[in-house]
Amino acid sequence: MRPFSWINGSWVLGNDLWNPGSYVWTAETSEEKQVGKVTQAAGRTKHLVGWFVLVTVALFLSLVRAGEVAAVTLNTGDILVVDIGARKVTRVDQVTGAQTLVSSGGNFFHPSGLAIEASGTLLVADQNALGGGAVFRVEPGIGSRTTVSTGGFFGSPPGLAIEASGTILVADTNAHAVIRVDPVTGAQTVVFSGGSLVQPAGIAIVPAPQVITVAIDIKPGSFPNSINPQSKSKIPVAILSSPTFAAPSDVDDASLTFGRVGNEQSLAFCSPSPQDVNGDGLLDLVCHFNTQQTGFQKGNTVGVLKGKTMDGIPFKGTDSVNIVPSK
Repeated sequence: MRPFSWINGSWVLGNDLWNPGSYVWTAETSEEKQVGKVTQAAGRTKHLVGWFVLVTVALFLSLVRAGEVAAVTLNTGDILVVDIGARKVTRVDQVTGAQTLVSSGGNFFHPSGLAIEASGTLLVADQNALGGGAVFRVEPGIGSRTTVSTGGFFGSPPGLAIEASGTILVADTNAHAVIRVDPVTGAQTVVFSGGSLVQPAGIAIVPAPQVITVAIDIKPGSFPNSINPQSKSKIPVAILSSPTFAAPSDVDDASLTFGRVGNEQSLAFCSPSPQDVNGDGLLDLVCHFNTQQTGFQKGNTVGVLKGKTMDGIPFKGTDSVNIVPSK
């Protein structure tokens, strides 16, 4: 392939860098015609421009096609950074600040969104990859990268998040929409679009609150904890304190539910005076529940109590029960 230059409205093809002007290709005839020598200075200057264009295009294509994915072990607490300018994902040690390349180049064009799947693989949203944006999966442990989804409704997807079910939600700037993506097939479904959305770029999902496990004692001082579901009496349940949980002051009494599954609205009252039920030196909270509202049935072996702390943090406790028939 001969180097080329643009001179006086024609592409000039030279035999070597310093002897331009041996041939001219004209758009009108789409053919090469042998011509005389062009001015040496002008030929050299414009010929160098032609070479520069060739080198630039070749370099760009090599960057697009080449990619680097490293086999990296991710540790709890590692910081992952997606770099839109450097076209890469980097792991940063939160203690030392040491940086390790996770994935770069290849089909990455403008990577901007990052999320971690339950399996530990990474999902990267690239708003301009593969012609209209794409979602890639990077497996850092084995150093591989695959395309999860591209095309379809994507116009420019810069952000993504993962639902509890594992499906992917993508915010797309050009589509003015949020798109759900199947993590296995890559199938796309528009969740919603338009409205007040102008250029959605980021997306997040509010996680389910973490439930604290607390210790409870159904019918303190009694074992087995026999319950007659038809009884009109009340069932005492002690919520036991721990060094990090002070039941009398931490529990929101009004939030308490108790019974067969734990959602039963059976609370009668809580004792105003805390007491140390299990002799550990910590005061516990004892509450009483209407038996007939607990929903216990023959064969049940566990009673469940649910509630919230004064800060709104949910908690749950269980203890054994022995369901007995009415006499």
